[in-house]
This record gives sequence, structure tokens and C-alpha cells, in this order.
Amino acid sequence: MNKRINPAVLPPLKEPLTLAFWYKKDLRPFLSSALNDAGLGAQLDWTDYKRNIVHQLVDGLAANQHRRLDQLVNLILAVPPHREPPKTCFACSNAKLRRRTGIEPARPLSGSR
Repeated sequence: MNKRINPAVLPPLKEPLTLAFWYKKDLRPFLSSALNDAGLGAQLDWTDYKRNIVHQLVDGLAANQHRRLDQLVNLILAVPPHREPPKTCFACSNAKLRRRTGIEPARPLSGSR
């Protein structure tokens, strides 16, 4: 039985890899180091946008897991998970404030002119 990476892991891998490096010149040595294969990075189109380069790489590794599984696993382990800032909604934060303190949040004045 062949081992394969769950396809659901791949999209969340692409985003932090794209955002972690501002410049392509910084991304390239990272990929060579993480993949232990400088030749794999040479096959990518480095004139394209960084996001497209990352998508080419991850999609290529995923499509060739029978040969590139170790490199794909190394890449997954090398990239820190992307954490989105918490999304707060005004109504939710007001409800939390009310629940925790018993204090009613200030309301905007209407018709104050």
C-alpha cells in the first residue's frame, strides 16, 4: 500500500509558504534546504509570481508523491502553520463584555445634533 498525504493538507501549506518570505530570492534557498534537492527548485519558473511558484511546487510534489513523498513531508514539517488573526465581531464582543462584567457597553448617540 502506498502512503499518500491527505489532499486537505495542501492548500493550508501554500498560504504560509507564500507569506513567510517577502522576496523570491529568500524563498529559493529555503526551499532548497527544506527539500534537500536544489534541482527541484531549478525546475520552477522563478520569473512568475511567488504565489504561482509555490503552487507549482506543492502541486508538483503532490502529483508525484510516489517519488517525492519525502520532500513533501519535509516541506510540511519545515513550514510553520499560518495563524489568522482572531476575527471579532462588534456584537460578539459586546455580548462577551456583558456576560463577563455585567456592564452594558456604551451605545452610540443617535440624533445628537
